[in-house]
Amino acid sequence: LYARAGECAIDILREKLSYFGKITIIVYLRRQDMFCESSYNQNIKFSKWCGDFVDQMNHLDTLKYNYLEILDVWEKYFGKDGLIVRAFERSSLYGEDVIMDYQKILGLKEKVSTNNYRINEKIPDELVEFKRFINHVPYQFPSLRSEINDSLCLLETKSFGCIPYHMPKTFYRTIVNEGRLVNLEISIKYLNNNKLFKKDFKSEEEIIFLEDIHEKVISNIRAICNSVFQPNPNLSNIEPYVGAILIKGCLLMCAKYGVKPEFNVELLGEVLIEADRKLHRDLDFFRNQFNRLKGMC
Repeated sequence: LYARAGECAIDILREKLSYFGKITIIVYLRRQDMFCESSYNQNIKFSKWCGDFVDQMNHLDTLKYNYLEILDVWEKYFGKDGLIVRAFERSSLYGEDVIMDYQKILGLKEKVSTNNYRINEKIPDELVEFKRFINHVPYQFPSLRSEINDSLCLLETKSFGCIPYHMPKTFYRTIVNEGRLVNLEISIKYLNNNKLFKKDFKSEEEIIFLEDIHEKVISNIRAICNSVFQPNPNLSNIEPYVGAILIKGCLLMCAKYGVKPEFNVELLGEVLIEADRKLHRDLDFFRNQFNRLKGMC
């Protein structure tokens, strides 16, 4: 809200809620490195973003990981005692669950947990880069977004065997240096000197970065391409248009990484031609509908 619309939006919200009297803002903060990783995954999944990690961090207006700046704005309109600051980490949450933690703050007795609401799962790490290259491909967005994301689950991948960080090491160093200072100030100002996060940032040696497992990345790209380019019964029921988007995404990714895939030219040609026919049929349909409506007007 603050990132998109500025302080005025929070001020308007305060005025609208003033009818109810005392208002308390409950905020859950995720450690900055984890927040950035999650945001990158979600943006690749739900948008047409095709830039790299650092580009996204520099351009998305909702990526505000200076939490002190955000909290100070909310404090300005709701007061310091009107803020409850919580860490979004299992070890800090009541029952190690964010919904149960929220219910406890509200004094509710219901025992509902996130296990009842597992939605909006992240893209598997092995498919994030492929989805980024799919985002380069022109298609009807966002109408086909869900179909494309669902089709990713039908592909074979080569497991990384770990949960890597997509951010480069240089960016991680910046996040750690800035984050520690900000989190210390938050603990002093809003948490009575209690630490914001129980688990501190890891050292670089404890983290596996995507840039460190290049061979596994290339092996995974080959597995994805084989799943798309070779006959795959899992993809037999998807729309030809979606199949063509997967093919084009693979070709772009192969070009970027210098991978030479093996594929059946005739099979790929048939998929691309059928997709092209469907696209033209769709265009003809909408053109006819438009002309009919224009005639009625």
